[in-house]
Amino acid sequence: MRCFYDADEQIELWGKYLAEELPAIYGEQAAAVVVFVSAEYAARDWTRLERRAALNRAVLERREYVLPGRFDDTPLPGLPSDMVAVDLRRYTPGQFADLVVAKLADLGIISGIGARVGGAAALRVAERGAAEGQFTYQDFDLLIEPGPPGSYRARVLRSPAGESAPVQFTLPFSRLELENFVLRVGQGHRRTRGPGRPESAPLKVFGGKLYGAVFQDELRDVLQRSLSLTRAQQAGLRLRLRLADSPELAELPWEFLYDPPHNRFLALSRRTPLVRYLDLPDPPHPLGVEGPLRVLVMISSPSGYPALDVEREWRLLTDAVAGQQGEGRVIIERLPASMSILRARLRREAFHVFHFVGHGFYRPDWGEGVLVMQDRHGRPHEVTSEELGGLLNEYDQTRLAVLNACEGARGGVSDPFAGMAQSLIQQGLPAVVAMQFEITDDAAMIFAHELYSAVADGLPLEAALAEARGAIRDGGNPTEWGTPVLYSRAPDGRLFQLARQAREEAATADAPAAVPPRPARPELVLSDTVIDLGRLPQHGRSPEHRVRISNAGGGDLNAQATTSANWLKLRQAGTELMVAVDTSDPGECEGTVTVDSNGGTAVIRVHAHVDPVLPLASKAAAPARSELVIRPHESAPPGRANIVQPWCVIGRSVRGDTHVQLGLENQDAIGWKPPDGGARAVLSVADGHGSPRNFRSAVGARLAIDVSIELASEFFAPAQLDLSFVKDRLEQEAPRRIVAAWQERVDGDLEQSSFSEYELVRLERREGRKSLESVEEDPRLAYGSTLLTAIAAESFVLFWQIGDGDALTISAVGKAGRPVPGDARLMADETTSLCSPDAWRLFRVAVLGTPAPMILLSTDGFSNSFRDDEAFFKFGSDVRDIITEKGLGEVDQNLEGWLREYTAKGSGDDISLGIICRPDMLGSTSTRPL
Repeated sequence: MRCFYDADEQIELWGKYLAEELPAIYGEQAAAVVVFVSAEYAARDWTRLERRAALNRAVLERREYVLPGRFDDTPLPGLPSDMVAVDLRRYTPGQFADLVVAKLADLGIISGIGARVGGAAALRVAERGAAEGQFTYQDFDLLIEPGPPGSYRARVLRSPAGESAPVQFTLPFSRLELENFVLRVGQGHRRTRGPGRPESAPLKVFGGKLYGAVFQDELRDVLQRSLSLTRAQQAGLRLRLRLADSPELAELPWEFLYDPPHNRFLALSRRTPLVRYLDLPDPPHPLGVEGPLRVLVMISSPSGYPALDVEREWRLLTDAVAGQQGEGRVIIERLPASMSILRARLRREAFHVFHFVGHGFYRPDWGEGVLVMQDRHGRPHEVTSEELGGLLNEYDQTRLAVLNACEGARGGVSDPFAGMAQSLIQQGLPAVVAMQFEITDDAAMIFAHELYSAVADGLPLEAALAEARGAIRDGGNPTEWGTPVLYSRAPDGRLFQLARQAREEAATADAPAAVPPRPARPELVLSDTVIDLGRLPQHGRSPEHRVRISNAGGGDLNAQATTSANWLKLRQAGTELMVAVDTSDPGECEGTVTVDSNGGTAVIRVHAHVDPVLPLASKAAAPARSELVIRPHESAPPGRANIVQPWCVIGRSVRGDTHVQLGLENQDAIGWKPPDGGARAVLSVADGHGSPRNFRSAVGARLAIDVSIELASEFFAPAQLDLSFVKDRLEQEAPRRIVAAWQERVDGDLEQSSFSEYELVRLERREGRKSLESVEEDPRLAYGSTLLTAIAAESFVLFWQIGDGDALTISAVGKAGRPVPGDARLMADETTSLCSPDAWRLFRVAVLGTPAPMILLSTDGFSNSFRDDEAFFKFGSDVRDIITEKGLGEVDQNLEGWLREYTAKGSGDDISLGIICRPDMLGSTSTRPL
């Protein structure tokens, strides 16, 4: 196949007469001619000669010969106005080249490969366009409104082929037939494969009847012409269904519309997605997302409802976007299913997508849908669409809600906004994906996995939903693909304008990148406007409550806090305000703090109660090395005090049996503070990777322990802490601070002791030049280590972790559990590390509002010494039994010997194991000292 372009044929054309050559090339020799239409092309004289020859040949051909592509809308003399042209403003040069190849194959011009290239090339163009943000849709607006009694009128308001006259129709099935169909679809979830799937036949019958009733005569012709036009332009046709005037029709599963002549379900193809469109005032515009796309996932499985496999779904969700998370393009975060926690989280940080996993249903008695969340005791809490919508729409950054719950799309027959999804749209959310029937756990998980995979790959929401439908069907479930429903009020269907896509589109169009609009004025936002410090002892130390000052608008925010209450103490450091109380005088304390700024004024109300000094109990009864912490308590009787037992900490680290045989040092590290335990205790274990490239990982592990313990002591030093504040610091600050401090310590070690020639030569000999160059480029790789830390306080326990290692909690009756979420990236010998790029993003954290009486932390060499988790958990239960019968001292004396035995008979790896416990909570009767 040869392509003629005159600029490439200078030698061949040199000396020839163009008046003879060009007509021969364009009118006789060419198999097809591509014309690039522009104002510049139309203005050139010589182009008329080649164009006239090509158009004369086109008249004689029985197939397409002239293939126009437009850079602008300039009329071109001789080119028919109704000849379909490709809009080159929508495609990159590479994409257009693929279109040319596909067209030539379809015309049979490319011999021998036409059958292979034709459809595949066109599909590849669509896939590439979607992945690069270029996939576009044209709208087919179908309005259905009431007609004469018992009938409806359908008409096309807008389409690529124009409008249509109204078509009158009646529903082709009775109410009973509809209910039976819905029942069959909602409950017939058999998994069969191969020809003749029994569940698909009723779908085709139902969808075909609905299609035939609505798409009659002119309306059907408009649809088919629109499909032909968009197909020629390699665009999609978005079917926007407008049912606001006939809300009872929203109960119909329109997603099963089936076109019998072409044997296709429209909604299953991303070229013909179906959207239930709600035309509301103040349509949203695409949100400029400069950083990563942030997805907030809320998972709910309350008591009294069928248990959902929510952990598996969470793993699927995180797996779906693991690559994009690693690239910093997507952040996915999990949140407990509580409205108060959701409000606090949205107040502190913006999220673009809200994803709910759990139970939901439509309540006819209330006239609206509900989602079942949880109260603080794990009991069910029904949240109405009005409540959830009111909260989500307080935050403009949230553009999409995905309700992976049953009946999230069901509504009433008289109110078009009665359902959960519809109500969220009414209250301002641009788009909602919800379920119109009950959906099985397997189908719901496949749906979520594929939806986010497609979105993360850059597909528009409509196309991503079609991909998710196809994945459900491909998984052997031929009915439930029609359960998800897309509601939208976005005129062009676009919710986000990612910075990467904006830059690529701008480059393609040779125009500057779009800048997301921002308010011109600063806007003051405080993390807390009410502070209750509770009951404080007179002359005691008041905790400092930290308030974050942030800017929700544009420009720089200048803020200053003041108060007229002389008992209030303020300390402001940049964007953080610390509020404390002078406890000199007893009594109730009520006051306010005013924050003035160029972005507005806000008031913080502060309350505390200072108790008079109470007599303190004697410490004489305390056993040796067992400190008693004595504090006044609200519930303590007059003249007495509340006695808080301390946490006790023990631990050991032993060199692995294999390392002993090879003469290698212990790569593990362990540490805790205070040395003898106390009212609060911090325990950390770390495992240096020990590979040839990580030749200083033993140092890296020790530095990780030091940094973690120091920061834990600093973060949670105040006497009283609000649990939500603790969780916020744990999630937002701790990982960043730990990684930054560890990197600083590593850099300091390198300054004092740079890599020796021996270390570098040995690395190159063991792993090659490429590994050496990676360490020379990033010296911190040599110090790579994991880290696992637990902070135990009177009323909560916190964990943070990066990489492998194990945390176990043991209850008072010996039941073991894992408090820290798993990480799908930890497979075989692979692990995340403090030396990983953006390591702070790889941390997992956990908060226990009710402390477990015993906590075990260990490096992976210990758990790998057991045959399975059951045996590992039994070790924790056995240790609990020893403590209750013989005391913690018995465990402390034997711990090192146990670990040496486990490494010799088990993993052969280094092992570090630490234990934090409250013997009083375990029921220990022994007071044997450590």
